[in-house]
Parts: sequence; C-alpha cells; structure tokens
Amino acid sequence: MLSTQSTAALPPIKKCSLHNTTCLTTQAGILKSYLINGIPELGIECLHKMRIDDVNVKKMGLIYTMKNVEVEGLKDAVIDNLSVDMDLQTMRLSMQTSFIINSDYTADGVLLTLPVNGDNKSTIRINDIKLELLILFDIVQNDEGHKIMQLTRYNYGFDVIGNTHYYYKNVYDNDEKKGKKLHSFLNEYWRTMTHTYGDTIVGNIADKIFNVLELYMASQNLNDIATY
Repeated sequence: MLSTQSTAALPPIKKCSLHNTTCLTTQAGILKSYLINGIPELGIECLHKMRIDDVNVKKMGLIYTMKNVEVEGLKDAVIDNLSVDMDLQTMRLSMQTSFIINSDYTADGVLLTLPVNGDNKSTIRINDIKLELLILFDIVQNDEGHKIMQLTRYNYGFDVIGNTHYYYKNVYDNDEKKGKKLHSFLNEYWRTMTHTYGDTIVGNIADKIFNVLELYMASQNLNDIATY
C-alpha cells in the first residue's frame, strides 16, 4: 500500500466538497500539470510522451500491429469535468485534447475492401478528441488508518470532433500510386476508420490515465483533500 505521506512534487490542493463539481474540475486542471511530469515516488510515469503497449488488431481481414508506440497530447488536455456521485460511488472525468501517435507498424490483409501491406513508421493525428472515463471507487481504510478513495475499474467513451489523419511510410513497398490511394481512402473515411479500428489505441491511452488516477488517489488521505 502506498504511503499517504508521500506528496513529492505535488502542488497545494484546495480542499473541495466531493459534491462541488466546479471546484473539483478546477483543482483537477491544476493537478494535471503536475501529474503529467511523473512522480516516481508514487509510481507515476511521465506522460508528456506516453509509451503504450503494443497494439494488435485482427479484424475484418486485417492484421495490423503497432510497436514502440508513443503518444503526445495529454500535456495540452483541458479537463472540462470532474464530478463525483457518492451514492453511486462513481467519478466522471472528461477532457478534450489532440493526440499525435507515432509508432513502428506492420500491416497485411484487407482494409474493408482495399488490400494493404507494409511495414515502417506511422503517424496518426487525432484532432480534437473528447475522452470520458466513468470510474468506480470504494472508500476504504489503508494500512495507516487513513480513508482513501480506492479506484476499482472504469469504462470509457470518446468522440473525435475534428478529424483523424493517417500516414504510413513504405506502404506497398513505396509504390507511390497505391500508397496515395490508401492514404486518400483512410483520410477521406477517417470517421469510419476511427470508429472501426481506433478503439484499441484510445483504450490504451485511457488505461494510462486511469492508472495515474488510481496511484494518486491511493496516496492521498481523503480527509486532507476533500469533504464528503
């Protein structure tokens, strides 16, 4: 169990009522700018350039893998809602940002109706995404006798308000005509592509956000940061 005495690199936090969404949202925005830098004492990694697990997609005839995946964008995220329902023991976190996702990729098979193959570097830009986490929690007593908010599990949803832009280097062994056709297809039908294949990537990002919140809340004496 993490010690609730560890507050390294954290700013002074205004104590909010868990029923006061405005206060919680404001404090979450302040806290985000500190947590994003990472706090090794709490096991929180730096998320300026987030590393996520390999992405593997086997769907509708497509075999697609992303390795060495690096995500930028959380630094500029705007938290527009943090709210808590004590009766349902749920927390809602909503934010808006854009993500740049760089990786090594391999692809083979069929993308809807288009045969595709290649391996090299890829860049995916998700422009103006709204991401929401609905988190379940329990109020428990830790080993030191302090009450903490123990986050247990979550669900997430997202909407892309802007668009998604895809770029794959060395697709079709650098066949320029085929590559142009693929990129035109992906970027014209970006909404369908994001809906069909983007869930795995966004899910990995949501996992990282949940893990940071879980570690932070486990380190905090709830009575020191909130009233309820």
